[in-house]
Amino acid sequence: MQIYMYIYICIHAHTHICIYLSKRQFNRGHCPNSPW
Repeated sequence: MQIYMYIYICIHAHTHICIYLSKRQFNRGHCPNSPW
């Protein structure tokens, strides 16, 4: 069920979480609403 939490975070907080993770090259491509 953790994947749904990641999706929720990416949708609602992608400006913080996805940018941080994408800079770490960890969550690239996992956030559909993230421009990167």
